[in-house]
Amino acid sequence: KNRTPMQWDNAPNAGFSPAGVQTWLPVNPNYTEGVNVSQQQAEPGSLLNFYKRMLAVRKNTPALIQGEYQDISEDSGTIFAFLRSTFAQCCLVALNYSDQPQQIAFELSPTAGTLIFSSQDRAPRVDLRPLELAPFEILIVELAG
Repeated sequence: KNRTPMQWDNAPNAGFSPAGVQTWLPVNPNYTEGVNVSQQQAEPGSLLNFYKRMLAVRKNTPALIQGEYQDISEDSGTIFAFLRSTFAQCCLVALNYSDQPQQIAFELSPTAGTLIFSSQDRAPRVDLRPLELAPFEILIVELAG
């Protein structure tokens, strides 16, 4: 796919250039359906705000920035899981690539952790044996050392 002009708002040419100007690449017509910065900034559940939250989590979680990577995925094909660890912090990152709930039991110590981020509503304490992931859930848990 080609890149398209940034969709800033619901104005002509998605606010990328003035009305009547022919952009070099075509503007995706979905800018009128809420796929633009102006509308997504106002929606807490928008993709734009999701990315902002994820970037803030990474910025404020040392293990996600410079931690050593250890793959702990099973061969299920639906869950990707790994640990990121520094001397001071260890985080579990688990992603469910399926449209169905998935359950996985990690052989980790400790058997629970503190929620850092989830794409679903979750309690602050996350039990890992077993761990139930909602469809397409992204989960980041800090493990106590």
